[in-house]
Amino acid sequence: MTAKSVSIAQIGGQYVVGPVTLGASYSNTQLKSDGASTFTGTEKYNSGKAFVVYQATPALVAGLGYAYTAASGDTSAHYHQLSLGADYTVSKRTDFYAVAAYQHANGTQRLANGTTQDAQASIGSYGYNGTDSQALAIVGIRHKF
Repeated sequence: MTAKSVSIAQIGGQYVVGPVTLGASYSNTQLKSDGASTFTGTEKYNSGKAFVVYQATPALVAGLGYAYTAASGDTSAHYHQLSLGADYTVSKRTDFYAVAAYQHANGTQRLANGTTQDAQASIGSYGYNGTDSQALAIVGIRHKF
C-alpha cells in the first residue's frame, strides 16, 4: 500500500494503584491517497485500547487488555480484540509465560490489488487470514543467557 502522506496522533496514560496498573490510549491514523494507492480519498483508522495489570506477587504478574479499531473512508472494517496474559518468574534468568487472544472482525477491508473483501481477523504477526474470528494461545519458557 502506498500513500501520499500518513498522519498519526496518539494519546495514552496509565495509573498505578498498589499492585494494579490501569491504562488506556487512543490513536487516529490518516492515510491520504496518491496515484499508486489502491484506496481513494483519505483512509482513517481510530483505535482505542484499555488494559489492567495485576502484580499478584513479586514473581507473578497477570494482565487483561481490550483493543478496538475502526476504519472509515474507503473501507468499513471494525476489529475487536481481547487479550490475556501472565508471567511467572522462577529465577533471575528464567520465567514461564502464557498469552491468549481473541479477535473478531466485521465490515470490509481493502486488498493489495484494490478490491475489497469482508474484514478478516489477524492477531498481530501471528495471525492467519481467512475468517472473521481468530483465537490464539501461546505458552512458553524463557531463559536469558
